[in-house]
Amino acid sequence: MFPPAARVTRGTPGFRAGLEALGLKLFTDAGCRADTLSVVLLPEGVADAAFRKEVAGRGAVLAGGLGPIAGKAFRLGHMGNISAAEVVAVLGAIEGSLAALGVSITPGAAVAAAAPHF
Repeated sequence: MFPPAARVTRGTPGFRAGLEALGLKLFTDAGCRADTLSVVLLPEGVADAAFRKEVAGRGAVLAGGLGPIAGKAFRLGHMGNISAAEVVAVLGAIEGSLAALGVSITPGAAVAAAAPHF
């Protein structure tokens, strides 16, 4: 069982490990990252709107980048009482969407990387 304060951000390490296993880069430097949100750069050639629409069709909602990274990144909130099943579902939606849009990924890599964090 996670302590009460840690429950709010317990999905963070799993999400980030899964995203990085897909070859995605986090926009923010490690020392400046919030525990509640990840800003993730889209792979070269992946259109933001098409990617987020594909992810939404798989049951997850991502926000677009803002300001100078609009159209080049997405935002993933991971604050709250997030379960391992929710992390797996969102990572699966991201992984499947990248594959559907022609990005070369290793199937199952995101979930495998996230699993040790739960």
